[in-house]
Amino acid sequence: MKLSDTIKSLSLILLSIILLLPCSLVAAERIWVDFDPACGVRKAADVDDCLALIPLLTAKDLQVVGISTTYGNAKIEQTHETALRLASVLNAQGISVPTIYRGAESNSRMSEEVQLALRDALAVGELTVIALGPLTNIAFLLAEHPELRSNLSKLIVVMGKQPGQLFHPSEGSTKGIFGHGPIFSDMNFKKDPMAAEFVFNSGVDITLIPYELGRQAIITPADIDLLAQSGSVGRWLAERSQDWLYYWSRFVGREGFYPFDLMAVAYLLEPELMRCPERGAVIEPDRSLGVTAAGPKSFMVLPPGQDAAAQRTVKYCDQLVASKHWKPVSYLLPI
Repeated sequence: MKLSDTIKSLSLILLSIILLLPCSLVAAERIWVDFDPACGVRKAADVDDCLALIPLLTAKDLQVVGISTTYGNAKIEQTHETALRLASVLNAQGISVPTIYRGAESNSRMSEEVQLALRDALAVGELTVIALGPLTNIAFLLAEHPELRSNLSKLIVVMGKQPGQLFHPSEGSTKGIFGHGPIFSDMNFKKDPMAAEFVFNSGVDITLIPYELGRQAIITPADIDLLAQSGSVGRWLAERSQDWLYYWSRFVGREGFYPFDLMAVAYLLEPELMRCPERGAVIEPDRSLGVTAAGPKSFMVLPPGQDAAAQRTVKYCDQLVASKHWKPVSYLLPI
């Protein structure tokens, strides 16, 4: 047998052994969670961040190595305290929670403890960051340690839109207040557009989980009832979801709420559930809404065929292709 044939045979044997290894011996994807949980802080506070953390911590093929809080849905004092309370509930049920670091309190105030912790996590090797709030913590990290950019293998963020798009959750419903309902903003971008633009220009791999994807799924009162019956963690989350359900019913006119942050988790766990093509993107004023050149900017993907005008490309998840039987609450049952 020739040496080349021997090497080829050994390679095939080694590959077979690797494929037969149990999942527990295959390196888990290292994850950092940056979020702004506010479940229970006030009646109109989004509960989505709290829901999103659970499946990340319980997924067998993920290793959450660190968590940072940020302002956004509420002030940093409130989001950080909420994160600690959630961690306490999870720990009591045997769900391990890594260290939670208190992050930025505004778009101009860096958190040194997050910078040091995130720096150390990136220095170890490749890291996926799932950012469910403003990108302040991430931008400061990249500004302070540009040499670690290549280790940030994937950045999943909940923001982005198409030109001319409005975030109108009552669309198609006649039950919203005054028959119209609220118009949401691209809040995670709006809270710190300079941070988002810095991260955008850094060249890191970005996947956008936009409003238009989130509105293709819903968590209903019946889902929350199931959650309440699943155990102490579920009851804790369900209790803090009631005011959010009421807000959506009374003011938006929906019997349930769109799980924006949970869709980012779905992308990480089961990317085949959604279509996420590469799209040309820009950060600039949305002229199609009449915004002037000096007006506020938006994080937008361009229509197909206009890539020449793009500043760079990103992945943009615009369509859920999951079975009609798939429900986002399935990631939370049982807990």
